[in-house]
Amino acid sequence: MHEWTHLNSKRPIWVRPSSEVTEEEYNDFYKHLSKDWQDPAMYDHFKAEGAVNFKALIYLPKRPPQGFWESSGAKANALKLFVKRVFITDNWEGILPRYLSFLKGVVDCENLDLNVSREVLQQSKTLNVIKKKIVRKALGLIQKLQDDEEKFDDFYKDFAKTLKYGVLEDGANKVRLSKLLRFRSSNGNMTSFQDYVDRMRDDQKEIYYLAGENEEALKASPLLEKLLDRNIEVLYLVDALDEYVAQHLAKFDGKYALTNVAREGLKLPGDEEEDKEEEEKNKDIEEEFSDLLEFLSDELKDSVRKVVVSRRLVNSPAALVAGSFGMTANMERILRAQTLGDEDPSLHYQPKPVMEINAKHDIVLSLKKMVEAQQTEDETAKDIAQILYDSSAVASGYGISNPSTFTGRMTRVLYKALGLQQPAKTAEGQQQEKQAEGEDHDDL
Repeated sequence: MHEWTHLNSKRPIWVRPSSEVTEEEYNDFYKHLSKDWQDPAMYDHFKAEGAVNFKALIYLPKRPPQGFWESSGAKANALKLFVKRVFITDNWEGILPRYLSFLKGVVDCENLDLNVSREVLQQSKTLNVIKKKIVRKALGLIQKLQDDEEKFDDFYKDFAKTLKYGVLEDGANKVRLSKLLRFRSSNGNMTSFQDYVDRMRDDQKEIYYLAGENEEALKASPLLEKLLDRNIEVLYLVDALDEYVAQHLAKFDGKYALTNVAREGLKLPGDEEEDKEEEEKNKDIEEEFSDLLEFLSDELKDSVRKVVVSRRLVNSPAALVAGSFGMTANMERILRAQTLGDEDPSLHYQPKPVMEINAKHDIVLSLKKMVEAQQTEDETAKDIAQILYDSSAVASGYGISNPSTFTGRMTRVLYKALGLQQPAKTAEGQQQEKQAEGEDHDDL
């Protein structure tokens, strides 16, 4: 007569009821699974029943797995597949979108055969059901992590890029993902779209943002002057992905438009009577400044699409803004920074920016007087117009395409301002200047 001895009476942790599993056991299993020395940021142990029955235990790590960024997350998922408690594979592509490939855990399915192949997995409807459930649970975990502000801040510092990629890649969940994003704000803090909406003025219906290389440059942008003057909060988008994300979302929560203040036609909430009065005055101002606008449009025809009187500038004499459908200065900067960016054909067919001038600024008013006095053929008037453009291009994020022509103009203006006689140019120097100006126009 044979006697059987039960050598291992322990059931897998994911099979046991969650009420019977201790925190220490969950953490130990995570460390065994992930080879991580830290406890997880959060986990979820659940059972799905219905068309597909499966049990799962998923973990959010505190830090990205080693080598995660080098492979852009596009590698075998760290979720292990079991069928009826028998290990099948940990390399089942397609179970998770790339932006969630940092997840760790196990999935134990009852609806698959033990001899399931990779090819069958890739075409399985069961897999699609599991995928949707896992993604939903993972996003729920991250949302729940927001209850602990310190934990979420630490998590967001390391995984912000993956969440932004998720907005671009996962259209079905982009609304949920948008509620997890955080951005620097003109109020001095990191903020979510929802927090921004909660602080909005009663007459405000849009979320305003400005994208650029760094926060310091954005704070100094002339494009923000009217908004900050009216105490309208602005989000600073400084990550290379941010502007792509904002354009892809278009709206937050389906009703608050994301508005880029670097584009023409900006409309701001404010005092209705003040805006109505300003609208009435605007037509008269356009007429009053028509000669100056015509002069600048002609002088800068190779650089700008048109010149208009601004309704957003307060302290700066001029600024450049993108057209309704053209690239902003930030998008051009990102494309040029990429490999072979200057070879990108899309950069050569972009609409030129629009120049806005401040009708109340002393420099603009002085130039207007010069134009009205018919001094438009004066070299100084032309130099001032070009310097006005160059300075506004720098302040608005476009930069100067040809520094040598800029310094030449500045030198001439300085000589004139100081009452000095400028040295005569040699024939070679005149030829070099003509070539530099030609290259300047070609770049634009």
